[in-house]
Amino acid sequence: MTTAGSPAAASSGYASLPPPVSAAVLEDVPLQLELVINGAATGAIVPVLMRADGPVLQGVDLKRAAVPIGGDETRLIALRTIPEVAAEYDTANQRLLLSVPPAWLPRQRLGTTGLSEETARSSPGAVFNYELFVNDPDGRKATASLWNEVRVFGPAGIASTTGVWQVGSRSTRFTRYDSRWTRSDEARMITWEAGDFITRGLPWTGAVRLGGVQVSRDFAVRPDVVTYPLPEFAGEAALPSTVELFINDHRAGGGAIEPGPFTMATLPQISGAGEARLTVTDAFGRRVTTTLPFYVSSALLRTGLTDYAISGGLLRRNYGTHSFDYGEAAASGSIRRGMTNTITLEAHAEASEHVALGGAGGVFGVGNAGILTASYSYSGHRDTEGGQLSVGYAYQARRFSLTANHIRRDRDFADITTDGGATAWRQLSSITASVSTGTFGNLGAAWFETRDRKGGKARLATASWALPLGRLARLYSAASREFEGRTWSLSASLSIPFGASGGTASSGYTREADGSNSWRTDYSRAVPSAGGIGFSMGAARYRGTDLYAQGDFTWRGPNVEVRGGAYGSARGVTRWAGASGSLVMMDNALFAANRIADAFVLVSTGEPGIPVRYENQRVGNTNGKGHLLMPWATGYYRAKYEIDPLGLPPSIETPVVEQHVAVKRGSGYRLAFPVKRSVSARMTLRDSVGAPLPVGSAVTVNGMSGAYVGWDGFLYLESIAAQNRLSVRLPDDSTCTAMFAAKSTEGETDAVLTCL
Repeated sequence: MTTAGSPAAASSGYASLPPPVSAAVLEDVPLQLELVINGAATGAIVPVLMRADGPVLQGVDLKRAAVPIGGDETRLIALRTIPEVAAEYDTANQRLLLSVPPAWLPRQRLGTTGLSEETARSSPGAVFNYELFVNDPDGRKATASLWNEVRVFGPAGIASTTGVWQVGSRSTRFTRYDSRWTRSDEARMITWEAGDFITRGLPWTGAVRLGGVQVSRDFAVRPDVVTYPLPEFAGEAALPSTVELFINDHRAGGGAIEPGPFTMATLPQISGAGEARLTVTDAFGRRVTTTLPFYVSSALLRTGLTDYAISGGLLRRNYGTHSFDYGEAAASGSIRRGMTNTITLEAHAEASEHVALGGAGGVFGVGNAGILTASYSYSGHRDTEGGQLSVGYAYQARRFSLTANHIRRDRDFADITTDGGATAWRQLSSITASVSTGTFGNLGAAWFETRDRKGGKARLATASWALPLGRLARLYSAASREFEGRTWSLSASLSIPFGASGGTASSGYTREADGSNSWRTDYSRAVPSAGGIGFSMGAARYRGTDLYAQGDFTWRGPNVEVRGGAYGSARGVTRWAGASGSLVMMDNALFAANRIADAFVLVSTGEPGIPVRYENQRVGNTNGKGHLLMPWATGYYRAKYEIDPLGLPPSIETPVVEQHVAVKRGSGYRLAFPVKRSVSARMTLRDSVGAPLPVGSAVTVNGMSGAYVGWDGFLYLESIAAQNRLSVRLPDDSTCTAMFAAKSTEGETDAVLTCL
């Protein structure tokens, strides 16, 4: 061991440090020590005055160490005057070890979800979706329909229109459905719509189709934003520790923490009631576990978060049968605001030429016992007035759920969904419950009651039992009771899957309320996700009628999905066929693909045969023009796209092989991977008398330096041009030059050059 006064210590630069001494003889010894708080090194070196009765520090240094002090921060404070603080001088390591109450230390936050700063992307392009259906009834003329959607998108948003061509025995007609322009602002989470749309409302309001303008808060454009309150689990650590959080026995997060209080927020993969287990293990291996119940509901908004929608326009009438049938003017507006993490307030207003309505409500968390909802609306319709009251309760847990809702309307209550008239019903009530028993399956029960404006009512009770049989099969049974008609209905079905590609067989029996019997047997196999053939077939008899049979098939290829089948009985058979897919225009090319429901990505490499992967799964190779269309992207989801350079010729360079991209909803993006072919050269450089140039001579190629001559005049060059000029600086500072041309646009060029 080397002591402070040894020659080795002096030679290493530590001779100026004071020798270790006993604290009992210290008297006003100035030191520079590292502060260690509750076992955690701070890295801060502070002046310490060591006295016989303990260390003395400046107030400013104690404040940085989380010790609460008052008055002048520049004054000297003896630690013995602060009873809650214990100090120890570590002479070997020149540290001052302080122990303070953990509550004094700064609060730490773990498990919070960071927000993405990268916005979704969109490239100019167009999509044409189509679905063709041909129906040929027995003994009647065939009919055909072609549903279509046209989308044009770019930086200005998305313009789209939908409709259907119908060809019958007597006429051909086109019916337009919806035409609109949509644009979203991710930073503010706002979506603008102009054209045909459905109004956004609240659970206790109705929705209508309008032709006009709508502005709404759209959380869907930011999947990284959690709109509902997250449970937070707090604790305290006296020493450096490790925290682990388990939710319903599944690890949900964790990490290392410094001494002091901490809060852990996480995104539970459940909705409803749950149980969290928080385990804190300190540096000495001591473990403390705390169990905490919590309740999560997406019906609540986080504190300070606002959701809204404002719309106005003309009421759409006869939708689906008339292309341009608009009625009276109408407007509506809804707003939700998270006042606290357990209280979300709501308000709604709407008006048309004959109806005016306003209402307010709220969603209230009741601890771990679920949520309550309540609202009241008041309307004026011509010379009448009326109100609507709604209340509800919901509770959800791992093995049990319960919901109850009741809506009551006055006789003259009206809203814009009734097109200027009073609503048909006055009261709706429902209670539903389910229990999961594990081995004995799932039990469910429900009760519904409806009362209309004329005093009539209908009441229905149902019960169901889903029982697993073995690992795959499932038996389902249900019973319902209609109280006004005093009738019962019973049903039972058995489902047996035969593995991932073996299909599923099912059979069911029903006893109807009128005493008749029905049965049905089916066998089906889904289309493989990678494409191929799927089919279904079945037979049934309904209430003593003729035997009914049906069969169909589906073939999904890389660019289209084709379907066909037949159904009927001895009285007649109907045959049908259909096809669906998409046409995409982007990057000056036309592509055929399966139907694009949301977003898509066009990978562009400029080179054919490049393997492409999506989320680590290979999806295909680029075509002859270097393109690969992936029509299944999810809007605003930041996915990983890769090209696989393994197996490519050495002449192909791929500087970027992986990108993470999110695409705007309903649009497409051209994702470019720079792929280029490299031209290289191997050559031997000689001087004018045929001798190899000296080793290490610096070479400049087309004005770019960085190459050197090897043994025997060997030189290897990459990324050369079609015509190249070499300049070589020799050891005597003289230079010589040579010119050469690449023999091809790819691969290597071999040459022997004379440098003059």
